[in-house]
Amino acid sequence: MNHYHILFYKSLGKLEKQGIVIFSWLFFVIMHVCAGMPSDSSRVHVVELPATINTSFSEYNGILLPDSTFFFVRLQNKSISHQEDPLFDEGWASRLYRSREVDDRTYSEPEPLPRQINSPKMLTANFCFAEDSNHLIFTRCYLEENRKHPCSLWESYRRDGKWSKAVRLPESVNRQHCRVTQPFWVPVYRKNARGRDGDAPDHAILYFVSDCPGGHGGTDIWYVVVRKGRYSNPVNAGSLINSKGNETTPFYDTRSQRLYFSSDGLPGLGQHDIFYSKGSLSKWEKPTHIEAPVNSSWNDHYFSLNADGVSGYFCSNRPRTGDMSEACCYNIYAFTLPKEKTPPATTIVPSRDSLLEQLRQYLPLSLYFHNDEPDPKSLDSTTSQTYPMTLNNYIALEEQYMNQCEDGSRGQTRQEAEREMKTFFEQEVREGMRRLEAWVPVLLQVLRAGYPVTLVVSGYASALHRADYNTLLTSRRVYSLVNYLRTYEDGVFLPYLNGTLPNHLVVKTKALGNTEALKKKVNADPRNQRLSIYGIEAAKERRVEISEVE
Repeated sequence: MNHYHILFYKSLGKLEKQGIVIFSWLFFVIMHVCAGMPSDSSRVHVVELPATINTSFSEYNGILLPDSTFFFVRLQNKSISHQEDPLFDEGWASRLYRSREVDDRTYSEPEPLPRQINSPKMLTANFCFAEDSNHLIFTRCYLEENRKHPCSLWESYRRDGKWSKAVRLPESVNRQHCRVTQPFWVPVYRKNARGRDGDAPDHAILYFVSDCPGGHGGTDIWYVVVRKGRYSNPVNAGSLINSKGNETTPFYDTRSQRLYFSSDGLPGLGQHDIFYSKGSLSKWEKPTHIEAPVNSSWNDHYFSLNADGVSGYFCSNRPRTGDMSEACCYNIYAFTLPKEKTPPATTIVPSRDSLLEQLRQYLPLSLYFHNDEPDPKSLDSTTSQTYPMTLNNYIALEEQYMNQCEDGSRGQTRQEAEREMKTFFEQEVREGMRRLEAWVPVLLQVLRAGYPVTLVVSGYASALHRADYNTLLTSRRVYSLVNYLRTYEDGVFLPYLNGTLPNHLVVKTKALGNTEALKKKVNADPRNQRLSIYGIEAAKERRVEISEVE
């Protein structure tokens, strides 16, 4: 019996076999994260929420909305419940509650959300709000084993004060025979002409936790891209944050561009500790551990950050105040961050030659695309998409590329072909974006130092389409890179691109189409998509390349 079995066994009493299985998983279902911890965490003020919220049962996933509505989840045993009738004959209820913060750390009596959310047939846990408080995404789990969807993500909308009937998210998210939990929704806004966020999100990223095959350990963090109601295929967030253990509770802070999560596979103070990593999607920096008193030698998770950016909540099973006996249940704690004094910035400007050398050491810099992307079947030479947008869709297709690997076409076994394709995605597709993100700040330094820059960017395509169409396609690909520069850091490159400043930035475009692919005799047969679309030779031709700095 693992740690989580023991935890629930001690805190909730003896369980039937079914109960043990589902509630050991439900622990994985109950975690949600933080943001913005200063390096000197000893100055963080932590307090336990009052008995109005924290009972002898387990409470977790506390979220405070700007209107002072406080949401959380409670897991309780019906046999000793003093509240309303339980939901399950098996003896357990997990429901989403709503309260109100009356004043500082004082809360009104909680009430459960209606049955559109708290299903009478399933366990309700783990939730997040999408663009506003009227779009709720949450987890539902069955008590029974061997379900097609043992735990899955659902959504409901609130209109005129009433929640709609919950709908399960599509199969691209809720894969069969996988436990899918712990959602966190991140809206992504398209920059306007002034480099500021638009009024409505262009698309969204939905992070979640799953034990599906293809991960790095027990439970991993995954994501899908959501555009116009359509969900991409799930993508693993990568081995930098997903260890051989269990990663849970993704929470993304758009202000700091950090993903906060809990892990028992990374070195920390206890079983599950909270970490953060800067980045997005599957590109992350090395995770940073948050110090005490937020993390402890017990299990700590479920951080959320309030709208003020300096306070929030987390969940822990550490011994309650005044009780140093073995902890059993989870309670919600509030934290307040100290006000940080910003030290005066010291600017060191590298020499012209060193900056230019840094720029050139990354070249040639190649960025890759899926077939006919961006804007399939378009006859335009420009696009509104940025390169990271097209890259997200491309990475989401990695599993499909792996499935299309064919042995014998190049004298390889299937295993060798799959290994080559996996290496291509990691060392060329993802690495291209990592190199771009490292290269662009150096470009900005050169421009700010007063030196004009001309970039030579070539666009290439596979041999699948007509030459005239591929010329337009490669032009769109180059333009997606230009759009990335236009929207970078709220439009910091715009004055250099539009000629407002004398040290301007010029992008020379070479839309070479499929000329190189034809020279290399890359397969162009539309009836053989395994080679003409998913083949490694075709994939390597679909790119833009920053080749020169003038």
